[in-house]
Amino acid sequence: MKTYLRSTISNLSPSSTHTHTTYYYIAHPYFLVAEVSGKVVGYIIALLRGGALGHIISVAVDPEYRGRGIGKSLLKAVEELLRDSGAKVIRLEVGEDNEVAINLYKKLNYEIVDYIEKYYPDGSNAYVMMKRLISEN
Repeated sequence: MKTYLRSTISNLSPSSTHTHTTYYYIAHPYFLVAEVSGKVVGYIIALLRGGALGHIISVAVDPEYRGRGIGKSLLKAVEELLRDSGAKVIRLEVGEDNEVAINLYKKLNYEIVDYIEKYYPDGSNAYVMMKRLISEN
């Protein structure tokens, strides 16, 4: 697996390409793609807001490739990019019923700081999680 900045997302499915192309242009350079043997198996999209707040917008890993550390690798890579760009804190939202993701975020030192009712289009709720970044300088 390699994780790197990617200038094209043509390997994503047609429905995903439309959704994520929009994010790509506003999120660059914080759009990372993970590939295995030339196949896109995961991605992460983040923004830097106000120069100090990193905001992870979306993370996904192909179900066939989950449990292999790809999501963790993507998170660590984007955290490093955001830290290097001046982010002091990273924020993300996660579905309250997404226990696998919540546990991963907790292992990476994210903390639940808020709760948003009806956050998602289907009416489901989300936790807001945040992580304070420590400068490696």
